[in-house]
Amino acid sequence: MRLSSLVRSTAVGFAFAVAALLDVAGAAAEEKTFVDVIGREVKADLPAKRVLLGFYFEDYMAVGREASYDKVVGISREAWEGWRPTSWAKYVAHRPSLDKIPDVGEVEAQTFSIEKVLELKPDIVVLADWQYKGLGLPIASRMRAFRLPLSTSMPRRWSGTSIAPGF
Repeated sequence: MRLSSLVRSTAVGFAFAVAALLDVAGAAAEEKTFVDVIGREVKADLPAKRVLLGFYFEDYMAVGREASYDKVVGISREAWEGWRPTSWAKYVAHRPSLDKIPDVGEVEAQTFSIEKVLELKPDIVVLADWQYKGLGLPIASRMRAFRLPLSTSMPRRWSGTSIAPGF
């Protein structure tokens, strides 16, 4: 698959997935099953009321609009503010409440805190695939033991049914 096709398919899948994560129509949450970008089957109550983002910060707002951040209970701040400070500064200037979202640390910097994640009680934790892999099986298993849905990126398929052509 060419890189441009991969980027386009990931972006389209992400857009559909964020819409599914968000409570756009005020729908009651129900358990959904989806396959994340590394092929894992994930079960989560969606639309989520409490979301923790490890990455994809700007994408999440772009698809869900500004109000989508009303549901974000935690972020990996280093992955946004530390790695892309200009972007962070512009978003915080527009929406100052971003600066008050609790930080859970960053996997790559080895500051990620599962205790902080559990304290925030998210309905779902969304990480980039490299963050999930960086957690290692013991930590990912511990999060699942607490019935905390952990997804790499956003869902591409719901209950085995494609949500967009080509997925």
